[in-house]
Amino acid sequence: SESEMANLIAVNCTAPTLLTRRFLPNMIERGEGRVCFVSSLVSVNAVPGHGVYAASKAMLTSLADALRYEVEGTGVGVVNVLAGAVNTGFQKASGMADTAPVFTVPGYALSSKRVTRDIVDSVLN
Repeated sequence: SESEMANLIAVNCTAPTLLTRRFLPNMIERGEGRVCFVSSLVSVNAVPGHGVYAASKAMLTSLADALRYEVEGTGVGVVNVLAGAVNTGFQKASGMADTAPVFTVPGYALSSKRVTRDIVDSVLN
């Protein structure tokens, strides 16, 4: 529905952009910090039937790429996570589990705990 698309864009595009705009200047002023976006492999390899989701994640990937250049030399880093198949419940709720067969292959999708741990490690190191 249009409402669901608007919510998806608000969460995946608007919120990260506004939060970055709010906190990045302070990080640059301090000369340290990390901005972390959680994008998706669908940002570069869309799944049929999920074009708006893929486009929203592509926006994050593009924003991260641009910011990485813009903050070069400031002490601030930009991390963009291109998460693949992760067991979160999102796939079932969005209907992606029915259109993305990777979620039916046992052991293929990563656990959300592992991905979270890997993200924290990449931001802190």
